[in-house]
Amino acid sequence: MTNIPPEKLREALRQITGPTGKFPQGPLNEEDKGELALAVGTESGKVAIHFGTPVVWLALDPEQAILLGNTIISHAQKLKERVRDDES
Repeated sequence: MTNIPPEKLREALRQITGPTGKFPQGPLNEEDKGELALAVGTESGKVAIHFGTPVVWLALDPEQAILLGNTIISHAQKLKERVRDDES
């Protein structure tokens, strides 16, 4: 695993996450602000989701929801294995 200094990681996340200004599936409703690029990873032993902007709500189609859910689960399982390995 690469140890990136936290300030460099946060700057990189700011550059790749947040609103894209696109509506790839059209607006869901009048409150829809469009597509949002996000990043899932780990920080200090927790699964972290970085949105790049304050988020009030999030809508996903079924495939996107499954992908996000599986990504979160994958990171959680890796963290759990790391803790188990550290305890051994």
